[in-house]
Amino acid sequence: MSTMGIAICMGLYYWIARLRFGYTISSALLQPTTIAVFVGLITGQMALSMEIGAALQLVYLGVTSTPGGNVPNDPALAGTIAIPLGVMANMSPELAVALAVPFGVIGVFVDQLRRTTNAFWVHMADKYAEEANVAGIMRCAYLFPALMGFVIRFPFVFVIDYFGADWAQALINVLPDVLLHSFEVMGGILPALGFALTIMVIGKKELIPFFFLGYFAVAYLQIPVMGMAIFGLIIALVMRMIVFPDTTNVSIFADKTALEEEAEKQHILSKADVTKSFWLYYFGCEESNSYERLQSLVFCASMAPVLQKLYPEKEDLSDALKRHLVFFNTEGTLGGIIQGISLAMEEEKAIDGKIPGSAITSIKTGLMGPIAGMGDGIVWAVVMPVIFGIFIPFAEQGSPIGGIMPLILWPGITILIQYFITHYGYKLGRESISGILQSGMMKSIIYAANILGLIMMGALSSSYINIKTPLSFTMAAGNTLEIQSILDAVIPNVLPIIAVFAIYFYMQKKGPRYNRILLAIIAISIVCALLGIL
Repeated sequence: MSTMGIAICMGLYYWIARLRFGYTISSALLQPTTIAVFVGLITGQMALSMEIGAALQLVYLGVTSTPGGNVPNDPALAGTIAIPLGVMANMSPELAVALAVPFGVIGVFVDQLRRTTNAFWVHMADKYAEEANVAGIMRCAYLFPALMGFVIRFPFVFVIDYFGADWAQALINVLPDVLLHSFEVMGGILPALGFALTIMVIGKKELIPFFFLGYFAVAYLQIPVMGMAIFGLIIALVMRMIVFPDTTNVSIFADKTALEEEAEKQHILSKADVTKSFWLYYFGCEESNSYERLQSLVFCASMAPVLQKLYPEKEDLSDALKRHLVFFNTEGTLGGIIQGISLAMEEEKAIDGKIPGSAITSIKTGLMGPIAGMGDGIVWAVVMPVIFGIFIPFAEQGSPIGGIMPLILWPGITILIQYFITHYGYKLGRESISGILQSGMMKSIIYAANILGLIMMGALSSSYINIKTPLSFTMAAGNTLEIQSILDAVIPNVLPIIAVFAIYFYMQKKGPRYNRILLAIIAISIVCALLGIL
């Protein structure tokens, strides 16, 4: 294939992979070993392509979307540039990696632009919700972000791949080292924004000590994320038994015979309705993600067909749509349970009107933080790296199996989990929501979930926020004092926790003003890089 053809194909690939159409399908497509299979097919050099892809995958194995949806690096941009250019120029894998890393950092800003522009579609959807215009909301959630994503992403990759390796290397050489370093600093600080936002969403100030428990357990004891998830679950269950002893042995399921009779008489939604909502959420979970309200737009769109069925009156439908356009963010796979419960509660509200709309919003808000903590800590921080890591040796040997098998296994496993958990959430809400609300069971569950979520936020913050200072001072006797070593001796990884809570307290006071915080992070990163502080 000609250079022009390769450049067009890679530009389209980057657009599709970063479009995030298909929650875990897209996350598999943006991984270097998967990109390498595609490059090998269009260039006819599968072995070299896979070898470069394997080298890149090792660099980006732990790079996932962190809580809040922030991407600390962009393996898709790095891969769609470095792998085809490396193959066309017959580079060694090591040289291709050196070419890729700066573009992986630059990709952060490309994604920032996409999430910023997506806020426009959220405000457009607000107007459509007022009019109860479901078709308009669907366009805002799926069509418009896709078109804007093409404008933002395709030209960048096309131009660089078309002009070739020499041009790309010349561009990197032109950039001052301090600017490249400032990109690295930004990449280390940005995840703190997502963690701070999730802590704020959980909103339980009295539970903040559990964040520190998770943080310092990892910092001091080096407990792995999966181990911390297990310990966190045990702690959460014990605390629930202590604080809510009266609800510990209460069954969350009401009398099934009575509920089955009631469901037979008043059933509105079918299994197909729940499944349709599941697919709509899965395919658009991150596509219209914006810095203003994150996943709210696609969550509303995934609920819209069901809401149309439940609320034939325009005013009721409008209220329901607006209810689901409020801020929402969680991990999509395990987040299916929130969708299922929301569907059940909306159905209960439509049938007898006893459940207020505020209760639906409150339960979504209460569950999304803990579910994000569990999903990011287990599904993304453990399951995904393990699946891709297992097949890296195949890629290193030049085999496309190294990219094909993760592309099959990762989405396949997570789709099954999300499908099951969405239907389970609907069943749980449908059969027991009244009993849970009356018994205080939900309050105790959310309490325990909040504890687990905060512990996981702390553990993940300690693991994935990379902020260090290179500052050092030479004493009169010739000894060198390294500031980072001194800080680590007092409190390991103290700078990440300072960053998280600086952002958290700012948002507590001023609200989640993402753009302002992002600009501040950019400015701080550049200044600290120039001064040699970070």
